[in-house]
Amino acid sequence: MGTRNYIFEESYYKDHSWPRLLSEDERMEAMLYVLHHMRKMVAQINGKLMVVFIPNYLMEKMSDAPFELFRASQKNNFDLICLKEGLLKCEDQGVPISIVGDGHISREIHRLIAEKVAEIL
Repeated sequence: MGTRNYIFEESYYKDHSWPRLLSEDERMEAMLYVLHHMRKMVAQINGKLMVVFIPNYLMEKMSDAPFELFRASQKNNFDLICLKEGLLKCEDQGVPISIVGDGHISREIHRLIAEKVAEIL
């Protein structure tokens, strides 16, 4: 999976002015809170929320979108795109997932996201 960058490791945040890492439950609560308010804002303009979940591709194993996110998408009627399978496929085909030395997603992955969004629109 290529070299990993220390800045994306948990230990970086423990060492660099981060009071503490949020627990899994706190992260889920924060995510659901933000999604609730995003959905309300989108509803005010008669739109529909779409969420693209990009797994942490810098770790050894990519994870699926959290179950709570899938459940929230069904309960609150917003579209959810999980990129795990697409990223794994790109990785298997040798398509660069991130910009070397930078960590941000590559042009090819931006294109993949655009294609997935276009399929729903």
